[in-house]
Amino acid sequence: MTYPYPNERHPMNWRIGFGLLGIMALAPALPAAEAPPVVVQQTDQLIDFNNGLVAFTLNKANGQIYSVRATIAGKPFELLSPTRHALAFDFDAPNKVHVSFGTGQSHATAKLVSSSPDFAELAVDYDPVAACPFNVEVCYYMRRGDPGFYFSMRYEHGPGMAAGELEQTRAVVWTLRGTDPFTNYVVDDNRKGPYPAGEVLDTPMDTSWHYAYDNQVHSKYDYANFVADDLVHGLAGNGVGLWLIQPGREYVNGGPLRQELTVHQDSPQTLPQNNVILWMVQGNHFGGPNIPMAADEKWSRFYGPAFLYFNTGDTVDAMWADAKRRAALENAAWPYSFVKDADYPLERGTVSGRIKIANGDSAKNAWVVLADPNATDWCMDGNDYEFWTRADADGNFTISKVRPGNYKLFITGGNQFEDFTKDNVDVNVGANNLGTLDWTPITHGKTLWQIGMPDRSSQEFKDGLNYRHFTNYLHYAQTCPDDVTYTVGQSTAAQDWSFAQWGW
Repeated sequence: MTYPYPNERHPMNWRIGFGLLGIMALAPALPAAEAPPVVVQQTDQLIDFNNGLVAFTLNKANGQIYSVRATIAGKPFELLSPTRHALAFDFDAPNKVHVSFGTGQSHATAKLVSSSPDFAELAVDYDPVAACPFNVEVCYYMRRGDPGFYFSMRYEHGPGMAAGELEQTRAVVWTLRGTDPFTNYVVDDNRKGPYPAGEVLDTPMDTSWHYAYDNQVHSKYDYANFVADDLVHGLAGNGVGLWLIQPGREYVNGGPLRQELTVHQDSPQTLPQNNVILWMVQGNHFGGPNIPMAADEKWSRFYGPAFLYFNTGDTVDAMWADAKRRAALENAAWPYSFVKDADYPLERGTVSGRIKIANGDSAKNAWVVLADPNATDWCMDGNDYEFWTRADADGNFTISKVRPGNYKLFITGGNQFEDFTKDNVDVNVGANNLGTLDWTPITHGKTLWQIGMPDRSSQEFKDGLNYRHFTNYLHYAQTCPDDVTYTVGQSTAAQDWSFAQWGW
């Protein structure tokens, strides 16, 4: 057999002695007994995973995936940019120090961990380099019957390693250039639509373009999402969808209210542009915390696994609805039993309790967060895993699937301006009931009047849910031409107090 795609599209001659095993038309996951087996084939240079629904090929020399393939509506489909890999991982340190794993900047060692008709796992280890003084392992997992595959990252720092700082690390899924087949992005139920196109008037900042057709600036930052809400995002169009599903999210720095990028568009001035999907597991967008490491400091973090999911449908909305259904199933299955790693415990604990605020305020919707025991602000914690939930109207809360260990408990909300904290919360496998948590508010005198709620959200203010748009400072002059006039007892925050008062 020969490799089924033109070898001139790749940076090396891949016309070698194996190729794509008859990939069937993409379909929902099949029962294991009915689905084709997982087949792994190797040469000295390449390793190919194929479960009859999807397939990928990895270059052993650098650990990069150059091809992700399926058959859509009877036609071969390949995720590939002529200038990029189909799936790549990278690392950023402060001062714009960047390492793309497997591009000559770091040495890769690929090893087949397991292979059977039902399941196969591949691990790629990257050695520390001066810019990235960490051991990094990327793993890929493929199961029989899945229209997609999983991948994870593990970072490790320890004795003999130099000091360093992890600013950002991510996976980037590069799709075909232009809008064939992906015409639309989907971030959530409210932010989805066709990629903007046409004449560009200006580039006010990176990946932000001022389009002539609507006189608006469109930016990758418009597509950011809160970690708590970002279970799935992706691309769709022309009958095919591609989705990044990330259950758990315990590993993302900064907790539930961190915002991170989801989908991306390269410059429309160099057509056709790349449309990509991001899996941001550590970042500092919108003020997220870095992870600094002293020389010889012992630390590790397991990121993922995430699931790259393919589906088909007559409309973008139909594919989005199916992606959300699959994401819910993945979230329920977390943590995945097929992951065998000491840094990924399968036996977890459940933490429950009840919040009682002494002055009678309701704890409804207050965030309850388990964070690093040494953290002072859970939103700026990056060194450890975080787990969270919201309290109900009676102050009850339950956090499930918590890694056993010692944590600091934070409660944010409840109309209180300072968090409730509880140190040394030990979580064991099974049930951990904290009982009633008596919260005595910290006051500085009698409250005469108040605007807004201390819940780390701007949603109650004017335009408080419309905060991501680049040109908000221009719109402010139209929506609030006389700036702010707020009469206590008469005005409302939703109508009379903008979430930001822009300076002129």
